[in-house]
Amino acid sequence: MSKHDLALAARLKQFRKLFVDNHMDIAAPLLEISRGKLGNMESGETAVDVKVINLLQKKYGLNRDWLMDGKGNMRSNDTRKKTGLMGTIEMGDRIDKLTTEMLILTKNLNNAWQIIERHEKEIDRQVKEIEKLKDGSR
Repeated sequence: MSKHDLALAARLKQFRKLFVDNHMDIAAPLLEISRGKLGNMESGETAVDVKVINLLQKKYGLNRDWLMDGKGNMRSNDTRKKTGLMGTIEMGDRIDKLTTEMLILTKNLNNAWQIIERHEKEIDRQVKEIEKLKDGSR
């Protein structure tokens, strides 16, 4: 196995410990492989399985470029490079969206209560009408 492959194996292990699970016994089933196969890939005894790479990318955000050559962030959606300002802007956008959703939910709740009140009035009217009919038939 080449030096490059050993470096790739080491990066796989590093990523697995940080983002999947620190314990191989727990991580292996999450990666849909045996503990032995994971150990062999992480030690460089066998090549890293493409299925494992795909799963790591899909479920855990692995950056393939980082795994293959060590360049870039470990995760493709790594937020460590974002500035505090960017985080603040994103948080503000999220707050705006949640505020809008709350206003919509409040309006829908108010509409639901209005419908319930109308139905209660209609039920009360019908109960009174039935009582009149009962009294009239006696």
